[in-house]
Amino acid sequence: MAETTTSNPTAPRGKAVLMAFGHDRPGILDEISAFLMERGGKIEEIRVAELGGYFTFLARMVGPQSALDKVRADVEQLSTGCKIRAEVHSYRQESAREGAFPFRFTARGKGQATTMQRISHLMRVLNINIDDVRTRITGPAPDVGPAAFDLELLLSVPRAIPVTMLRDYLQHLCAESHVDWELNPA
Repeated sequence: MAETTTSNPTAPRGKAVLMAFGHDRPGILDEISAFLMERGGKIEEIRVAELGGYFTFLARMVGPQSALDKVRADVEQLSTGCKIRAEVHSYRQESAREGAFPFRFTARGKGQATTMQRISHLMRVLNINIDDVRTRITGPAPDVGPAAFDLELLLSVPRAIPVTMLRDYLQHLCAESHVDWELNPA
């Protein structure tokens, strides 16, 4: 077991991002958080998802810079010990959210893959960042044609983009696909 890094209130503090992925199993979050705590790092914000037997983990870590350096130096031990892939990256202060308005786009219809591609392309063209995506199939596929789906996107809409223009583009795009949709401030 690694030695716990002691807390020094005058030590320079930092932030870093830990990304991990692998086969999902009970206890993996406990192992990752224990690894961080043993080195003096703490999870400030986290996103975890499971899909098809795999998990992804994305966390903003905070702590004394020396603790974050220790996490970075030992991340291969985490990968090997937990049988996952883990990486530590520098925390970037700038964000696509800065200078943008948060919006929630929801859609319901058929043809999730096509709709997702068309919506994501529109967001790319308009320089709108997609901060989060949730989609799920809500019904079995009929004998012919695509299955029903629900889709939710959290968006960072730059101040320079008129929301009425965005709504017009979405109306046109979703009408072509026979998709019901809403766009609301988040």
